Amino acid sequence: MSTVVQKIRMVSDTSTFTQNVVLDGVEYVFSFRWNGRVSRWFFSVGSPDGTVLAGWQKVVADVPLLQRYATGDLPPGDLWIYDLEGNGTDPGLRDLAGRMLLVYVEAA
Repeated sequence: MSTVVQKIRMVSDTSTFTQNVVLDGVEYVFSFRWNGRVSRWFFSVGSPDGTVLAGWQKVVADVPLLQRYATGDLPPGDLWIYDLEGNGTDPGLRDLAGRMLLVYVEAA
């Protein structure tokens, strides 16, 4: 059995954006927000009806982004963001739509 990996293109390089993503046949709303005070990206996952499924979490490279949540409402697989330059550096303000790759690894 092979692992299915879905690449998710981030559609904006602005400091705040939202995009809809279908994972395992279910639509989710990803929201990204830059916090200039701490120089970090944060994101949340919601449903199309506005329900927040995972609150504002730090976007950290090479770590499962939703690992601390155990809810059946979230995608069953793992969501990761990778540094395409290979050094594991967390994304800066203008990196999400360029240097970083958001991927979803379906559950086995």
